[in-house]
Amino acid sequence: MKNKKKYEDLAWFGGEPLFGTPLCVGTLNIGVEGRFHEKMKDILKRRWLTNNGVYVQELENAIAALVEVKHCVLYAMPQWGSRYLFARWG
Repeated sequence: MKNKKKYEDLAWFGGEPLFGTPLCVGTLNIGVEGRFHEKMKDILKRRWLTNNGVYVQELENAIAALVEVKHCVLYAMPQWGSRYLFARWG
């Protein structure tokens, strides 16, 4: 991943894009499908979807390390995520 340190480095502001084709914000990128399903099964088994769950902490720590800050707090509106999952998975 290219290191972008200021907003001018972002493609939106004229910097070099990271991807050959534009990516839509709503495009689902799940990575390796089997790994995604394993994590989703684990999340559902734990019955802990948000509010400081294991995966929320993991993501917050990864983002904090990436941007070199001490803390990162994620915020989401779960009703939108639920609507998307139910629309996609039935």
